[in-house]
Amino acid sequence: MATGNVIKYNMFKYKLKEIGFILKGESNPIKLSKEYVMKIEIIKLFDENFFPIVRVSANIPVNDYYKILASPDAKVNLMINTYIDSGENANYAFEKPFINSLFQLYTDDDTPFLDKMFANKEVGLQGENKKDQVIPFQFYLFKVEHIRRYRKIINTVFRSAPLTDAVIYGFNQCGIDKVLMTPLANRGSFSNAIMPPCNLLGFIDNLNTRYGLYTTGYRIFQDFDVLYLLDRSEKCTAYREKEYKEVYFQVAEYSSNQSLIFGSYDDKDNMRYVVNIPMNAISVSRVNNIVKDAMHNGIITVNTANNKVTKSNAKLVTTGTDVNYMIYEKKFNHGFMETAHNAALETNNIVISMFLNEFNANIFTLNKEFVFTFVDPNIAKSLNGSYAISSLIMSLERDGENYLASGTCDFKRK
Repeated sequence: MATGNVIKYNMFKYKLKEIGFILKGESNPIKLSKEYVMKIEIIKLFDENFFPIVRVSANIPVNDYYKILASPDAKVNLMINTYIDSGENANYAFEKPFINSLFQLYTDDDTPFLDKMFANKEVGLQGENKKDQVIPFQFYLFKVEHIRRYRKIINTVFRSAPLTDAVIYGFNQCGIDKVLMTPLANRGSFSNAIMPPCNLLGFIDNLNTRYGLYTTGYRIFQDFDVLYLLDRSEKCTAYREKEYKEVYFQVAEYSSNQSLIFGSYDDKDNMRYVVNIPMNAISVSRVNNIVKDAMHNGIITVNTANNKVTKSNAKLVTTGTDVNYMIYEKKFNHGFMETAHNAALETNNIVISMFLNEFNANIFTLNKEFVFTFVDPNIAKSLNGSYAISSLIMSLERDGENYLASGTCDFKRK
């Protein structure tokens, strides 16, 4: 808890600064008025996707709609800021950029000219001015740089190189210059390695399979502003200068602690974000025995170099429970993959899902340590501790001039 200062609980709102469509053959971008933009969703599935997805629901003037659909390589410039909402006197002094990037546009509309023909007939029958017509339009945005980096093929031969240098080489080949990376556990070098042609994800996976990056496995995600390559340890192991490493959640029932004010604030004394949330905004799930058995709760490692076979069982496997083994073929002479598999067996399969309103999305980054503390001691025994963020699905919905944020986050126990 911060000391010596009055705690200010912050509520955040978002401002759409600009959304403009850049089309080939058009000298000026088509700028969409904010009153036409009903909802903007930001989807970050850290364990499944390589980069964020933005989905926009809007009403588009009919002429602009068909121009956009007819453009084979339409791009969108999107600018969104966030600010602290302090009631009647909104604190714009704390306004900060949230998204400011150029995106590639994707739609589900495959027959724009056929749709245009029917739309023209409908307008004619109604006798209305075509300029006043709008069409509901949902489209997806992928950052242009992310697509280029994802498509870049890396193909090289290493005569001799430290593993860290090889990882950095992959980043450089894809034009990535902003990286937060946990220092590799494998500090060794290798030689005479032919890397097959693949994209960055395949390149990193090949290095990990052949030589091993971390003893706990790795996570990689290209966020809007930086690429993360991290281990799966409990702590924040890669961070910016002066960045808070921890988000601290205090969870309580409405009636259990009347002194606890729900909201968030910056705990500058401890250099962390504190978020007080009600218990009814939380749900907890576990991987049950049926699901575990359908996956695996043990590993058989076969070393093809010496034909040595070893078995590892999860600590959570109880007496009398059948062990469903995954067979792992160890082709390369290192133990990093094996220790990573074994570390995965030690997880207790707890997932906390959280619903949030008017929150600061900038604090929910892949590199943070998310610490949960439950006021109820009966719950605290099994759920208190550090978690890793698994997903963030955020929705910005128009509320007057600005946008209200709501969203869900999933966290997995490390």
